[in-house]
Amino acid sequence: MAFISIRNLKKYYEMGTVTVKALDGVDLDLEHRSMAVVMGPSGSGKSTLLHLLGGLDRPTAGEIHVNGGELTHMDENDLAVFRRETVGFVFQAFNLIETLTAVENVGLPMRFMNIPKKLRHEKAMHYMEEVGIADRADHRPSELSGGQQQRVAIARALVNEPTMILADEPTGNLDSTSGWSIMEILAQLNQSGRTVLIVTHDPRIGQFTDHIIHILDGVIVPELTDQLLEQFSSQG
Repeated sequence: MAFISIRNLKKYYEMGTVTVKALDGVDLDLEHRSMAVVMGPSGSGKSTLLHLLGGLDRPTAGEIHVNGGELTHMDENDLAVFRRETVGFVFQAFNLIETLTAVENVGLPMRFMNIPKKLRHEKAMHYMEEVGIADRADHRPSELSGGQQQRVAIARALVNEPTMILADEPTGNLDSTSGWSIMEILAQLNQSGRTVLIVTHDPRIGQFTDHIIHILDGVIVPELTDQLLEQFSSQG
């Protein structure tokens, strides 16, 4: 079985009398140490797919296997362990705590694993060096640029040494130069042996991988052509 194996994945939301099909029967296989980009317009279901794959939400139907484990069979405690040990999340909004320094933000996930403070600091600095932000260790988020904040967020995603990185629009709040640097870091993490899955609406991100997954209105499509976009729009 592939490292990531998804079968007939569905996620429906009830909005009054309307059923919104965020995902409607997705099948997907990704091998370990692969780097893939999920592309689609806003509302296509790509972030929903990422959240389900990361164990942040539960599907309406279908199966999600990651590294041999079946997420839909896990209880909340098992999912917490899965997220802590397997997944590193990178979000568009950085999600840094303003009152903490950069190194404290990076080390925060280790506090929930009862790792001693000195070791937390050492590991946090190691990963800050890996993403090129160690010289800003004592700065708070408000003292950092967007690109620097995202590097801190990536270092935080790495401290528990996950096998899989899930990035939701990681360049969305950055200028083109900073965004390119962040994508280079994610590509390097993939080359070091991690599975990386990125969701984006930016077609330029596809330059970093040959594995591009197109999603539209909750289903995977061969390619996002103008004709297909118009067809789905008219159906809505």
